[in-house]
Amino acid sequence: MRTPWLRRLAPLLGLVPAACAPEATEDSGPAPSLSIGQGAVAFTALEEDHVEVVFGPQGGWHIEPAVRAWGLPVDGLVLTYDLLDAAGASRVIAVEARLSEDRVVPLADGGWERVGDRLVLEITSAEEVVGERFGLSVSAAPVGEAPVAVALEVTLVDEAG
Repeated sequence: MRTPWLRRLAPLLGLVPAACAPEATEDSGPAPSLSIGQGAVAFTALEEDHVEVVFGPQGGWHIEPAVRAWGLPVDGLVLTYDLLDAAGASRVIAVEARLSEDRVVPLADGGWERVGDRLVLEITSAEEVVGERFGLSVSAAPVGEAPVAVALEVTLVDEAG
């Protein structure tokens, strides 16, 4: 089931579809783009748009989004994550990550990836969200430039639980 709120919200936020490495243009390099995956120590592509809910060391629940990017400068870039339920309400404690070269892994195709971020869910039990559909988004705001964003509709799962 697709949620219409994500389709309506996407153009307003300037969201672009999740992508693989973009095509390079001759004069400007790759077009700025993002791809969302997951992983605490390595980028893993999302299988069937499933995102794993993790029980954390302090007794709470979180997800571990990861990002691959092309055509975006790293230094000073701010990544902002969100997870919206079907009603459009955020279900996580707000997360922003300010990047520098030592906080990303360069890719052979000229892009980079960021892993290890955590979105802490505002829940008391995984049962509250497992199996539900959410809008997972990330926005990358380069210093002095327009932000680039991507959003996916995902299902939260607890395969380790």
